[in-house]
Amino acid sequence: MGHLPRPGAFEQSSPIHCWRLQEINFLSLSAILLTVGKADSITLSVYKGKPFARFARRAGISDADLWNAAQLANQGVVDADLGGGVIKQRIARAGEGKSGGSRSIILFKKDDRAVFVYGFEKKDKDNIGKKDLIAFRDLANDVLHCPDSTIAHRVASGSLILVQPTEGGKDA
Repeated sequence: MGHLPRPGAFEQSSPIHCWRLQEINFLSLSAILLTVGKADSITLSVYKGKPFARFARRAGISDADLWNAAQLANQGVVDADLGGGVIKQRIARAGEGKSGGSRSIILFKKDDRAVFVYGFEKKDKDNIGKKDLIAFRDLANDVLHCPDSTIAHRVASGSLILVQPTEGGKDA
């Protein structure tokens, strides 16, 4: 029997017909499908900048809310793709809908990294300006292409905070 594919070796939407299924027993096939199903939640690293963390705390946005918003973006559910690795995502707070919730600017690279850098309430601001968008695109170019060691250093220094999935939707 051949080797099993590495996790993430094929897209979830890709047909598996190229596999010679008759050579793969049921348990092996189950292991492949479980690995594929978990790939989205494992591959995306989610962070928040220190200023965004203050905004989130004041707005009552939990890390679970941020995690969910980032995972939706990673699945292709994005409110607005602003180009250059910058997206705008509405964040639904627990017990509330998205329409009345907060807006966030995320530096985003699919299956790699999401960094929440700016947040605002719709009642306070309709959208970001052109100069801000240019600045966010420049920042995205730096942050999304820097090595993991640089991100680790920023986490250690406190300028970035790692957002992790939490049990029961509550922050630790």
